[in-house]
Amino acid sequence: MERYAHQSITDIKSPTISDMPKANHVGNSAEETIYKHLYAQEVLKRTIEAIENCSNISKMIISKLYFTREKPLDWQIMKQLHYHENRYYFYKNRAFLEFADAYLLEDLHVFINSK
Repeated sequence: MERYAHQSITDIKSPTISDMPKANHVGNSAEETIYKHLYAQEVLKRTIEAIENCSNISKMIISKLYFTREKPLDWQIMKQLHYHENRYYFYKNRAFLEFADAYLLEDLHVFINSK
């Protein structure tokens, strides 16, 4: 969403009204662009709020995975945090669950149907 919100809202021009007939198409592109921009900003705001409401270890894992330029792999984060594989994946899974619980814009939970 950060990339999606790349256009400043002040760069969007108001639609011009003309008495010349035009082809009728559904929707207002300027309105859709404004909506998409505002939605992208809201996603970013809610993402930051959700991360802030996670435990410290969850914040650390999510930040290292998604908010660094290096984009480290899991084994690199395991090494940085001094966790063995099982423990790291336990905390990584918990971080995702905490984030999903705290993200208020939409439900991010995915339930696995076990039979």
